[in-house]
Amino acid sequence: MHITVSIIPAALLAQIAHGLFLPLANSTKSCESSKEGFHCHREISRTWGAYTPYYSVAPDYKDPKIDGECTVTFASVLSRHAARYPTKSIGDKMKATIDKIKASAKSYSAKTTFIKNFNYDLAPNYEQLTEFGKQEMHNSGIKFFHRYSHLTKTDDPFIRVSGQQRVIDSGAFFTAGYLEEKTKANKSPAKPLPPPVVVTEGKTFNNTLDHGTCREFESGRFSKTNKDPLVQYKAIFTPPIVKRLNADLPGASLTSDDAINLMTLCPFYTVINGFTLSEFCTLFAADEFKQFNYYQTLSKYYRYADGNPLGPTQGVGYVNELIGRLTKSEVKDATSTNKTVIGPVDRKLYADFSHDNTMVSVFAALQLFKGVPTLSTQRIEATDKFNLADLVPFASRMYVEKLQCKGQKDELVRVLINDRVMKLQCPEKKYGGCSVTDFVNGLEFARKGGNWDQCGK
Repeated sequence: MHITVSIIPAALLAQIAHGLFLPLANSTKSCESSKEGFHCHREISRTWGAYTPYYSVAPDYKDPKIDGECTVTFASVLSRHAARYPTKSIGDKMKATIDKIKASAKSYSAKTTFIKNFNYDLAPNYEQLTEFGKQEMHNSGIKFFHRYSHLTKTDDPFIRVSGQQRVIDSGAFFTAGYLEEKTKANKSPAKPLPPPVVVTEGKTFNNTLDHGTCREFESGRFSKTNKDPLVQYKAIFTPPIVKRLNADLPGASLTSDDAINLMTLCPFYTVINGFTLSEFCTLFAADEFKQFNYYQTLSKYYRYADGNPLGPTQGVGYVNELIGRLTKSEVKDATSTNKTVIGPVDRKLYADFSHDNTMVSVFAALQLFKGVPTLSTQRIEATDKFNLADLVPFASRMYVEKLQCKGQKDELVRVLINDRVMKLQCPEKKYGGCSVTDFVNGLEFARKGGNWDQCGK
């Protein structure tokens, strides 16, 4: 069963449609900009795993440039939703740790005394975008317009969003930023965009922007592949932290899970406003947050990437849609593609909005992690090719571009994740790109179904 619905709030949709959306209040105070990404408290804020604010990974935090020899002829962005409040499951765990401390701690150290009067107040907003998150997506739309402004003269992006409200809202704020900049550039109101295609989520709905229909991955033998790696690494990195916290909070009897919950409070209470570090961040050293980031990196690697035999499989459907767009041909896929919402394959601009989990699987299906050694569960693996904070921070974005370059017979394809040009599984020609034909040929895993036959009936 396949259903497409649009549930963007009518008032917001009306503002966007008429190009009337204004920058968010207090945006000048935000550490996120359309040029650089998040640049406040850089040392630790880029070690929060999937709870990291967006930032550019390119050298010197600038977009890689291509000279006058090449022109971008096609661009597609796959974006994660922006900074949000925690999910209920994570939020309830954090609250339980705070309640435990308040009920059991006999005294507080100078560092922890703020917890005594701390009021956990995130529950009413679980899973919603924060104001800072809205600004992240607004800025993302601005950046997309400027990066591909020459293409926007004749085309606007075809937009799809996965069906959770935070993803839908992220697409809306992206669209607002895009239209605002187009209005400024043209010095006249930009033409309204059609409502985005919203792809329903759930175990009975095919959706290339959100995994859910591969039984063995969701609930079968490949559903808990990250459990043991997390247990192993947690047992290594948390004991010193737990010992110190219990010395600071005698009587609280905190556990490894409590330590992780307290570390998680740091990013969530920071991205509520986006420019002031939460007091919870002061409880931990920079090296401890690097371990926290690696703990989350292991979770994604062993669940949604090459550490799980069916991890990359969850991204195959999207990759096959991308092949159709790049070659302007019928999408050939028998995995998670929803035939009713594929959309056109002959556009120059596309924008899709998804979740971090599925994006990691898409990256894996694109073979971007080929050659990355199996991540150690005993120590931080010295690799920058699979660092969760670099790959899928809040508002993460993957650009796929086609380039027409002088001296090159064929158009080239290149992939950038948060502005970093990625190494592809095809012969490089120029600027990190390879020919469309070679790129598609290098995606044999996706084209042949990517082990979907192991998902079970």
